Amino acid sequence: MGLLFDLIRQQVTARQVADQYGLSVNRYGKALCPWHSDRNPSLSFDKRTGRCKCFACNCGGSAIDLAAILLNMTALEAAKQINADFQLGCDDVQDKHRPIRPKGVQSPDLQRREQEEDAKRYSECCAKLHQLRQQLAQYTPESAEASPEFTRCLQELADIQVELENMSQGKER
Repeated sequence: MGLLFDLIRQQVTARQVADQYGLSVNRYGKALCPWHSDRNPSLSFDKRTGRCKCFACNCGGSAIDLAAILLNMTALEAAKQINADFQLGCDDVQDKHRPIRPKGVQSPDLQRREQEEDAKRYSECCAKLHQLRQQLAQYTPESAEASPEFTRCLQELADIQVELENMSQGKER
């Protein structure tokens, strides 16, 4: 790659970037992965290579990759930011090997992962909707009045229907 990228990879680790840009790392050296909606820390830092890797979504990379996702920047912008923040003193060199992506535009890999997560969530909602409808079909009007389970199922059904409606509206926009 370019001089700036090489310099950063030699001098700055992904863990240093995590600390610099506010990614909280627990005492086990793990953090919530910024590449996917993580609830349990699954992003690990390799001291030997200076890189990071998520063992849930298999994303990760160098200090530059982590800074780019944390700061919502292109790799080149992130490299320049690291250069300034870590005072590396590398001249303003452009990396001609990587396409410059406008700020706020997601990488194709990130878009694909988000689409896969959306599809998975949609499938889960449809399955839950089907399950709730089957449960509700077992009730008679008399048994429904006396059952708190029936009321809970109705509320869950309404919630799932709203969520599915929101998903379908989000896809049309």
